[in-house]
Amino acid sequence: MCHVPRSAVTIHDTWFTTGLRGTASNDFSVEGAFVPEGKTTPTVDMVPVHPWKLYRAVPLAFMNHGSHSLGIGRAAIDEAKAVAATKTGWGTDKPLREHPRMQLLIAEAVATVESSRVFLYQSANTLWEAPDEEIGTRTLERGRVRLATNHAATASLRAVDLLYSALGTTSIFTKSPLERQFRDVHTANAHVMIGALSNEAAGRVELGLDPAFPFF
Repeated sequence: MCHVPRSAVTIHDTWFTTGLRGTASNDFSVEGAFVPEGKTTPTVDMVPVHPWKLYRAVPLAFMNHGSHSLGIGRAAIDEAKAVAATKTGWGTDKPLREHPRMQLLIAEAVATVESSRVFLYQSANTLWEAPDEEIGTRTLERGRVRLATNHAATASLRAVDLLYSALGTTSIFTKSPLERQFRDVHTANAHVMIGALSNEAAGRVELGLDPAFPFF
């Protein structure tokens, strides 16, 4: 990691995306800047000796990908409940919440999000409670946090998709929170840290192999 003054960095306005538009995760470049040795940090060497558990067990730092997605999933459930209380179904004068199909989809979405939330925070707490001197060697526990993070993201995407489809045309208008939640959760799931490569690495750990993937 190289530390340079902000004045040496050129930000390139490239963040035009399907979702998560507010993060402004633009590209940047640095040209011709001299970085003295004291302003560099070997990331691999830093992690084992860092005093904070959050950085000595890197999977804990990447939990945000799962918790962020869970937040989108829970918000989508709240929005779907609110819409179902007032929107009437096709060919009836009853609100959607009285329709068995809507009841089934809400139940499935809640179970999907909440069960993945428990897995994420339970596995994270297990790793967090490990003795300081062991946290860097708890490979299985680290892999479980990685796996739970990935699962929370994909489970939240599934829940949002269920609700987005269940509410039909209500979901497609930009005034609907579900429209944004749909875009955001799909964009979030495109991140490499919660993709197939990370899941494969977690599977390798479960099988007693080296993860062969960074930030484990």
